[in-house]
Amino acid sequence: MKTLTGVFVFVVAIATVAAAQDGCKTDLRRLLYAHVPARIIVQPLFRFGSPPESKELDLFEHRPWIATPVGPDGAVVIDSDLPTEKLRELFSKSLRYVRIEEDPYIRADCRRRCRVLPNDEVFKKSNKHWWFDRIHAPEAWAHGHGDRSIVAAVIDSGIWSSHTDLQRNVFVTSCDFDVEVDGKKVTCKAGDSGYNSITGDCASTALSDHGTEVAGIIGAVGDNGEGVTGVNWAVTMLPVTLLDKGDGACASRAVKALEFVRKFNDGKRPRVRVVNLSWSMDDKSDTLEQELRRVADENIVIVASAGNRARDIDGAPSFPASYTSIPTLIAVSSSTRHRFMLPESNYGRLSVQIAAPGEDIHTTAFQLEPFLDFSQTSAAAPFVTGAIALLASQCPDMSGKELRDLVLDHSDTLLRLRFRRHVSHGRYLNLKKASDACEAWKRRRNAP
Repeated sequence: MKTLTGVFVFVVAIATVAAAQDGCKTDLRRLLYAHVPARIIVQPLFRFGSPPESKELDLFEHRPWIATPVGPDGAVVIDSDLPTEKLRELFSKSLRYVRIEEDPYIRADCRRRCRVLPNDEVFKKSNKHWWFDRIHAPEAWAHGHGDRSIVAAVIDSGIWSSHTDLQRNVFVTSCDFDVEVDGKKVTCKAGDSGYNSITGDCASTALSDHGTEVAGIIGAVGDNGEGVTGVNWAVTMLPVTLLDKGDGACASRAVKALEFVRKFNDGKRPRVRVVNLSWSMDDKSDTLEQELRRVADENIVIVASAGNRARDIDGAPSFPASYTSIPTLIAVSSSTRHRFMLPESNYGRLSVQIAAPGEDIHTTAFQLEPFLDFSQTSAAAPFVTGAIALLASQCPDMSGKELRDLVLDHSDTLLRLRFRRHVSHGRYLNLKKASDACEAWKRRRNAP
């Protein structure tokens, strides 16, 4: 359906670099300021038919906006230097049977916002790092960009720990320690990396690109002048091999993997604060649910991908995302670059708590190339995992439940996700809002 006549080709706003201002408090040597236009999304309420011609819009000899079709059902993004209120007034008066939504990604109280960017190669390519803009990571990085004292467990197909853009952020055992998993003693020796639930030892190795791709989103080394960066520039990622070379798994392996993470926290090492589960199963497992509950009781946030079958998991569950009674669990759907639901993403108004970018995310890999594009809910979940780890470094005294609620309570609300009953409350990850709320929490806590 055409919502506007004479739609212009979308033009990406050009960022301008300026010197740091006194009002932007950060210890970094670089700041990027970007001119951000007003933006609204005009979405038809009906799939078929065309809106009436607009006489008011034709009053302008040169229309002061740029429009581009996005998403399903004829939605159009309008970017303009006009104030957001003026845009809404013009389009609401001129077009019938449409819903006009202000895009919270763009809207701000000021035209120039403090943004901190690393010097990695991906940031030198035009619009190749759009996913960080969508979740407001550059604004959140002004508060900090991670800490290796925070551990994020990646229960997946293993991580290629020798990758030059991951090596500094992947856990390696510094001294021998023992854990008991599934009633058996497991010895992790110095130099080992994580745990392998397939072989039952501490020799976690990368069996496919999947785990390495997930790890790059959570914590590829930032500001090292190469490749990509993660949501955390610095973090410790604990590899736990669950998926085999074909990315297959089973509930019994998942239980052992989660038990290892739990027992890992019993030692005098930095504690695991969050686990990433970028996989799903159709069959419910009471044993797996019980183990997840034990993990939650250890104050660990559990982030699970919703799955990729384009189905409502409120009615056709996908596990572990559908274990909705787990108090620290977050189920994540994936979105396109314009923050519409990715067509193949699972969804659910009751089961899915938040959405995050999941379309062509440039991240680390190892089999074909050192960097590849990665999509679907497996890519969306690590953005939320990375956000939890970043916030844990900023507010280390927060409990797992508090960190989970911080991300959910301080997210964007997208009407197109809410009214289509795709995601609970239409939530979309906003790292800046969560980071600002974390700072406020610390001020209240430290107040005399």
